[in-house]
Amino acid sequence: MFINSKFLVGLMYLLAIFVGPCSKADTPKFSFDGFANIGLTYSDSENILYRSSILNKGREGLSLLPDTWIGLQTSIVLSQRMDAVGQVIMQDRWDDNVSNYIELLFLRYQLDRNSYFKLGRFSTSSYLFTDSRYVSQSYAWVRAPIDQYSAVGAVGNMNGLQFGWMGDIGPGMLKGTISFGNNEFNNDRNEEFMLTYDNLIAAKLELSTLNWRGQIAHIEATIEELVFSGIDTVKELDELYPGPLQGFAQQIQSAMLADGKRVKYSSIGLQYAHNDLEFIAEYGKYDSSWAFASSTSFSYVSVLYGIGDQTFFLTLGETDRKHATSLFDLEEARSSLQPSLFEFLKQASAPLTESVRSNVFDQQSISLGVRWDTSINWSIKAQFDHYRINEFGSGFFTVPENAIATLNSFQTLNVLNISFSTTF
Repeated sequence: MFINSKFLVGLMYLLAIFVGPCSKADTPKFSFDGFANIGLTYSDSENILYRSSILNKGREGLSLLPDTWIGLQTSIVLSQRMDAVGQVIMQDRWDDNVSNYIELLFLRYQLDRNSYFKLGRFSTSSYLFTDSRYVSQSYAWVRAPIDQYSAVGAVGNMNGLQFGWMGDIGPGMLKGTISFGNNEFNNDRNEEFMLTYDNLIAAKLELSTLNWRGQIAHIEATIEELVFSGIDTVKELDELYPGPLQGFAQQIQSAMLADGKRVKYSSIGLQYAHNDLEFIAEYGKYDSSWAFASSTSFSYVSVLYGIGDQTFFLTLGETDRKHATSLFDLEEARSSLQPSLFEFLKQASAPLTESVRSNVFDQQSISLGVRWDTSINWSIKAQFDHYRINEFGSGFFTVPENAIATLNSFQTLNVLNISFSTTF
């Protein structure tokens, strides 16, 4: 894996190698900048704790933590062709693993004016605002729509090698990237949870003109290393369950264990602006047979209108799970097993089923808000979100401590936020 202590030391060593020779001829040029969103958030549910990313802690009631983050970035120009960038994002993470705070850490070599290579940790550019999703000044919303961007935390960045290029095409600009590497997803809450995306390939193609920007992206990866509470029990299920349940034990194992499963993300996005009117829409689809991240589609449409220094917006979002949340074929089990064995199977697998269902996304949302630009670098934002969460679909959010991990009935969540956003 790239992002670990050895990788960080190695990258710093490479920097030293390049900075040394440069210092004799070209003095390295350092720059420092940052961005922040300071948000006061109120959520009204007693059953659901609000969070703005699946990597973050859930919070209830009035809190400064869910929508507050600070980003710091350092850039070093090493020569006419080479530079290095490091960026950290400080926010309310569950897990303090270094990869959850380091957003960018790469060396870039400019082949010519229109193409480059990157080595290190960089964005997968998988959605329209992946690269700038924490720079709240770059969009009108308080945060990029949760329906689309909360889950991006798992593959919003990767560690490896990227080739990028750009060129003029007609009245616009065409940009593309192709990346190879891996990523580690750490999301310990009360229990350890870690997985490694290996053989990760990410590709993006973007076309932009004066009024609009369109993008298509695709990511594929293999889940290799997987750690979660109870994984040893899952591996032994076919030995623990009695003979008639062997087949169903194997179904549960196949659903829960990664075993080199290939996962895929595909997305398409469009942003159009004309005078004071702006339209943004994105659609993404995740395909996987792995139970902890079952196939799901993500989408939103946002309409924005500017009046002077204020921008008003309306956003409709939806996340739709594509498969049932059972770990085995219920109908087959009901019809083929004796009632007592069927009940035993359901009870014995209940903790595993609950663990999987707590990660399912299935909801609709509507958001209303306004951004007021008070100066070049400062804006004030107010946003109201209403979420309609379907049965076993609250995976974007979480539940209070000691509560049942999954919500088996329809729920609503209202969130009100006032934020101060800046760049510096």
